[in-house]
Parts: sequence; C-alpha cells; structure tokens
Amino acid sequence: MLLFFLLNVFIAFAAQDINNQALIIEQQRSLLQEKINSLQEYAKMQERVETVEKMLEESIGTEPDWNALLTALAFAVSPEAQLITLSVSYEGDKGELSLQGIAPGHYAVASVMERLNTLHELENVRFNFSAETESQERLGVQFEITAAVLPGEAGGSRKEIP
Repeated sequence: MLLFFLLNVFIAFAAQDINNQALIIEQQRSLLQEKINSLQEYAKMQERVETVEKMLEESIGTEPDWNALLTALAFAVSPEAQLITLSVSYEGDKGELSLQGIAPGHYAVASVMERLNTLHELENVRFNFSAETESQERLGVQFEITAAVLPGEAGGSRKEIP
C-alpha cells in the first residue's frame, strides 16, 4: 500500500511538472504568435512597395541609357570619321538610329561599322550608302549607317534620378 501511495505521489508530481512545462510552452507559442502577427503588417507593406516599384518601372518604360549610348557613339565614330548628322527616334521599346558622316576612305567607314557592331545598345547595324566626294579639295567618302536601338533596363537613364 505504501508503494502504491508513493507511486501515486510520484505520478502526481510528474503530472504537475508536465503541466507546468506545457503551460510554459503555450506561453512561448502565444508570444511567438503575437510576434508573427506584428510582422504580418511589414510583409503587407513590403508587398505594396514591390507592387508600386513594378508599376513605376512599367510606367517609366525601358528607354536606353542615352548618356552611355552617345558616349559610345562618339568613341565609335572618331577619330577616322567626322559625324555630319545624327538622328534617333525611340517609341515604346523600339528605336532607330541614323548617322551620316564623312571619312577619308572606305576602310575608315568599315572601321566605324565594326566598332558600332560591338555596342550592346545597338543591333542590326546596316550600311546604307557611301559615295566618294570632294570637299575643299579633299577626297572623302560620305556614308550613312542605320541601326536599331535596343531598350535599356527598366527605367532607362531616369533610373538614377532621385
């Protein structure tokens, strides 16, 4: 009987200890749930920020980085050729570039074409015409080259504007 009584006391203490541990675990779970609920607000804010950023990128479009393109063109054309006319049209995400110039010879025009073909802002670089011409008692080759202007990153060169 004493053994039975001691066993019941031991079981009662063990049950009390298990109940205490369960209560502690429930309190910790409750605290974690509160923390999760408070962070849900930030998750919703982040979703709204991402939505607004996407809308902004779509509204700005994908214009090329004009500064980079014009700088690259300057290096591609000089020193062999002289640029006479440069025109660019860009709408949506399609653009066309046309440049006319004069060079000392056909080899110089070929060099300009070769360098323009390496620019990642352009594709489909086409040679339209060349004609030997004489101006101010100098022989030269007048030429026209066209190319498709590729879209830039979303936001284009305006992406840097604060």
